[in-house]
Amino acid sequence: MVAAVALMRPSSLRLNYPSEFLTGINGYHSSRQIVSLTFIINKGIYGQSGRLAGRLNHYDSSFEYNLGADNTFGGFHGTADIYLNSIGVYMKPMTTLSNVMNLADLMAFQLLIMIKIGPPHFTTDGKAWDDGGRDKIVQIFIEHDQHSVISLQFLYAENGNLVSSDKHGGDSISAPKFDVVKLNYPSEYLTGISGSYYCSNACSQWLIFTVAFSTNNRTYEPFGVPHKQGYAFEYQLGEDHPFGGFHGRAGEYLNAIGVYVKPITILDSLFHVMMCRGPKPHFVTYSVLLDGFFKNQEIVMAVEVFRSMEDHGITLDVVVYGILINGMCKAREIEDARKVFRSIPAKGLKRNVKIYNAMISRLCKEALLDEARELLLQIGGDGCSPDDLTYNVVVRTFLKMGDKPKVRILLQEMINMNFSSDASNMAMLIADSDYLKMIKNLESRDRKTNGSAIAGNVDAVSGAVLHLLLEYRRLLVLHID
Repeated sequence: MVAAVALMRPSSLRLNYPSEFLTGINGYHSSRQIVSLTFIINKGIYGQSGRLAGRLNHYDSSFEYNLGADNTFGGFHGTADIYLNSIGVYMKPMTTLSNVMNLADLMAFQLLIMIKIGPPHFTTDGKAWDDGGRDKIVQIFIEHDQHSVISLQFLYAENGNLVSSDKHGGDSISAPKFDVVKLNYPSEYLTGISGSYYCSNACSQWLIFTVAFSTNNRTYEPFGVPHKQGYAFEYQLGEDHPFGGFHGRAGEYLNAIGVYVKPITILDSLFHVMMCRGPKPHFVTYSVLLDGFFKNQEIVMAVEVFRSMEDHGITLDVVVYGILINGMCKAREIEDARKVFRSIPAKGLKRNVKIYNAMISRLCKEALLDEARELLLQIGGDGCSPDDLTYNVVVRTFLKMGDKPKVRILLQEMINMNFSSDASNMAMLIADSDYLKMIKNLESRDRKTNGSAIAGNVDAVSGAVLHLLLEYRRLLVLHID
């Protein structure tokens, strides 16, 4: 034991936290222990610990974990006795889309009729997996070793969140390598996948030996080790956003992979034909296309249309910005909606009540009530006034939260401006005795004004809704009196 201690060479690595962080580790292992270990950070490589390259044994195997430069390291794990027997890492996926996008497609997608392509070979190895419809890829995680691709896992943008797929494949037990492909979503998207496969005699099953991913920007080089007798496969999807998701089979390894292809939509086709062949879109055409893409939940195409308007010098008025902000708010991309909202005055335009309503409505749904209230107070600064819709959205949110002091203030403001509560809010007000007393006090101050507010909305609501409001009012007065 004394001799062993004498041979030990302890060393330490000190990072300049937080500007320096781990981006990867690699090294070598024997059948029992880690014999060499190197730490890689965002600013370089720390020296190798353990055996130097010239002293490695022929049976020592390499391993490598590349985590990327996005500070995604999440910790270590492994096994140890008197030696370090094994080591692995945890990786944190990105948790917000603000790191990967400016104008994001955050609406729930609608599945289109899609064409299923591949796998390139028939196999019953492993279990079938299917990510059809999950087309908004943000990151790809690839685990591979000296034999084949072990597993694939994907990070998708779905409904305003980043969602990880299941891990398609197993866990490597020998010389694993881990790589991450980060796409610049949504401007970068998948246009193809290629690789090689072969039926391995060692494990008597079909394996994917290499895989590469192509985007509209670049090709992410093949991951894995080519087999000298392997068969090549390639799916070229084109650059019209046709990728519709992956499918395949996997068990202990990735046994097969294929893709879904989405047919081009009518709006996509119309826009690209006009851009290539003419007639070139003008202001009205662009506005209709922009609105159409948002309504069809094709947010990426809507953003492309908007950017095309800017690139072609189309004069953008408050109506276009209203369509853009409303679409982004419905897509739950509140941060980008904020940026566009704040940029409008610098363009010499004044935000109208529809733009304010879209922002306030989304802020309320995101429970950002202080910001919504601030916009409600700010609206007059743009030379416009709030309307019934503006107040009803905010009142409804505070009603659901049970914030009675805020409701009291807002109801008084509504009465002062001759606004009336909508049927939904009126129902909640009537159902609560505290609100009934509150309204009684407000009514006693100005019954006539509030009555005029409802009567004055005859042109704004249908006869059935107006009848309902008046009936609520009749019951309310009877109950209070």
